[in-house]
Amino acid sequence: MKKGNSFLEKGFLCEGALKNSNRIQKKYAVEFKFLLDANQLFTKITNLLNEKSSPKERVSKILAYKSIQSMQSSIILMKMGINSDTFSLIRTMHECFLAFICLLKDEDTFAEMGNKDDINFRNKRIKDIFTRDILKDMYSGYSETLSTLKSELDKIINDVKSHKKFGVGDFYNEVSDEPVCQYIYYNYSFISNLHSHVSYASMSKFLFNDKISMNEANADDFRMASKMLIDASMIFSHELSKHFLNNSFDNVINSLIAESYSHLIKVGHLIHKDNVQEIQKKG
Repeated sequence: MKKGNSFLEKGFLCEGALKNSNRIQKKYAVEFKFLLDANQLFTKITNLLNEKSSPKERVSKILAYKSIQSMQSSIILMKMGINSDTFSLIRTMHECFLAFICLLKDEDTFAEMGNKDDINFRNKRIKDIFTRDILKDMYSGYSETLSTLKSELDKIINDVKSHKKFGVGDFYNEVSDEPVCQYIYYNYSFISNLHSHVSYASMSKFLFNDKISMNEANADDFRMASKMLIDASMIFSHELSKHFLNNSFDNVINSLIAESYSHLIKVGHLIHKDNVQEIQKKG
């Protein structure tokens, strides 16, 4: 991408960056085809779920749609060459999947975890308003209402055993015996350090030839994002098909994964397991 004054002033919203999107989509046309096919298949499967069938299927459909929306947003950012924010959206897909498997495994535990999280969130927000000077000033006109809410929440909190902050790790702890969940959580943790959290790895993405700047995602990052999107969407699709649609989409899911992996091997982003030892010998 040519980075003149326009890019320095407006970043990825400049006219040149918008035009550059066409070049990116041509360069990675095969990857985008697989991504669009995966999105369409994931959406088709989710649309077939019957939210009136059971609470479990209803919540599963919500989690799937949340994941699909993150996938679509991620693809839009990829078309612009935007890097880390793309991966942060993939993390959301991972969290949705772990929550979904937790729901399938134990509906009551899932509901209890969600209820505790909601109570703790509301309680923490109100406590912050009462204890943080800037927030006390902002909400000074609502002190009576907030005091009533705090009193009601205090009564509820006394009946809630766990007061700790709830997070994606709690979902994973419930489903960590599932190999597919181990793989998804590994990717979630990998993305967290490399792209999402403030870390040496994530900050290095803004270094380019010893200069600090915003940069278009390189080929490795682009194809890594592409693979993770395919993985997250097709793994979720497979589980939806398995639990609600009699495995009726297994063949098309497996075919899409195989074709996309074959392409990534062809362009050198992935190495086929049969070639690992040969490459190690040459190295």
